[in-house]
Amino acid sequence: MRMKKYLILLYTTMLYGLTSCETTLPVEIPEGNEWGITLNAVASPDTTFRAYVTHCYPNSEAPEYSYTSGGVLDVYLKRDPYRHYYAGYVLDSLDWEKANYKIRQEAALADANVEVTVNGETTYPMTYDEKQLCFLSDYTPAIGDRLEVKVNNASGEQTVARTEIPKPQQLEVLDVKLEIRQPEKWMNISSYKGHIKMKLRLHDPAGEKNYYRLKVRGIEFQWDSLYSVTDAYRSMDPIFKDERLTSEWGAWDAYFSDVFEDKLIDGKSYEFEIETYVYGAYYNEWMPTYEVSLQSITEDYYHYLKSLQLYRISTLSTYNEGVYIHTNNEGGWGILGGISGEVHRVKIPDEWWVPLNPYEWWE
Repeated sequence: MRMKKYLILLYTTMLYGLTSCETTLPVEIPEGNEWGITLNAVASPDTTFRAYVTHCYPNSEAPEYSYTSGGVLDVYLKRDPYRHYYAGYVLDSLDWEKANYKIRQEAALADANVEVTVNGETTYPMTYDEKQLCFLSDYTPAIGDRLEVKVNNASGEQTVARTEIPKPQQLEVLDVKLEIRQPEKWMNISSYKGHIKMKLRLHDPAGEKNYYRLKVRGIEFQWDSLYSVTDAYRSMDPIFKDERLTSEWGAWDAYFSDVFEDKLIDGKSYEFEIETYVYGAYYNEWMPTYEVSLQSITEDYYHYLKSLQLYRISTLSTYNEGVYIHTNNEGGWGILGGISGEVHRVKIPDEWWVPLNPYEWWE
């Protein structure tokens, strides 16, 4: 490992002039990919546990954070001045799951030794899958399971992370309705078919700290095997408000976060409304199905997602301060999270479709 010396200039403003002094601090600069191990995994019931293990890269060499358009195309926000026209198709997925395949292939620590121990008793070895570029196990998590994942690489480095599968909480879909109104000017109006409003109720247990993410995914058949997909929605309810998110991101409003804690609703049966858009070809009669899920998430995963949402808007300007991405990995980077929750499938009746030409609003 090489050592470089950097001059840190310390400036002090005096009453009658400017003086300066300097000191030399040693800074260790790793060579190659010796920045440590990155472990990313989310454990959920009824899904076989898998883990993504990669090299850790300095920020200057890391792929730019991106969102996915249409479920197919990666759109890099800095390079796309027309990002609003992709807005309806933003997917709220994790970055390592949708990064460029070649980048993931080069970054993978395929020769690492990875194992998961459950409840301090049973250890499952994990095997690298060359096609999926991740480590797979024979273990399926259950509610309340305590996981410890250990990773060792060929250089002798190790990272350890722990999590627990949280108990799911109840969510009810109380009402769904379609509204046809003038689309906002940023919308891709050739795809506009109306606004969907949902009234929901969640039940939060009293006397315990709970963390949530509300997932609302709209899936609409287009033709052949093509679907349009969107996770974006909005709400004016205070549980979603985050003052730190000062800029919009794709179709996500500023000051809005789908990740929240229960400090405003502890012990309550709480009703709230959300709104999303119906996107697709406005001239066809197919209406979407929405997958609505209240995910109970671990505290570490909550802080990770919050820091990730803050980071992605920080890339919009070179003047923004750096953002620390939360990690619970000892000796490494990344996140090991736990989630649980049921999915409600809400089919919008095709007979709700209203023939319209949204271009007429702008004529």
